[in-house]
Amino acid sequence: MTVRTQQSLGIRLAIFCWAGAIAFSLDQLTKRWVLSNIPAGSRRPFIPGVLDLFHVQNDGAAFSIGSGRPLFFAALTAVVVLGMMYIVMREKNLPYPLIAILGLVAGGGIGNGLERVAHGSVTDFLATTFMNFAIFNVADIFVTCGIIAACIYWFVWDSKKRAGKNDGEASERESGANKENDEDGEKDGEKDGEVARG
Repeated sequence: MTVRTQQSLGIRLAIFCWAGAIAFSLDQLTKRWVLSNIPAGSRRPFIPGVLDLFHVQNDGAAFSIGSGRPLFFAALTAVVVLGMMYIVMREKNLPYPLIAILGLVAGGGIGNGLERVAHGSVTDFLATTFMNFAIFNVADIFVTCGIIAACIYWFVWDSKKRAGKNDGEASERESGANKENDEDGEKDGEKDGEVARG
């Protein structure tokens, strides 16, 4: 994981938007399939012992957290997405993988946000069978896993960036000290020469 040089705003936004479009498309395609093939409240086996497809409508946040405030969660999603876009625009050295991760988070958030605005709820359909866990959807996966991955990547990248900056400052100080020593040596040599001539 290396710190990149400054990249153009167009490239950063393109990566962010393309990643977002991929996450949004996958989320919408899976939801449309569930709406067309699985009646609300119905369950179908998917991965034995791991996942079932269980169609429910959720008017809360990710993983059915909170309920009854779809517009609030939609507005919160908009603020978060705009915040991530601001970071991508402001941080000129942001690594491409991190930009892509933020785009996936944004795409998943937009997928759920638009559905909340349009229908007042989101379509959840992934239900774990090996543990008691909230029912979720593809957008929830992108948002939750993406945030975790982005936090880890940001921490590692920022640490490397700070370490590189400190190494650069130390090198500059060492270079400056060596230059001063060289200048002092030259002055001493000139004085010795003058004494010898005298």
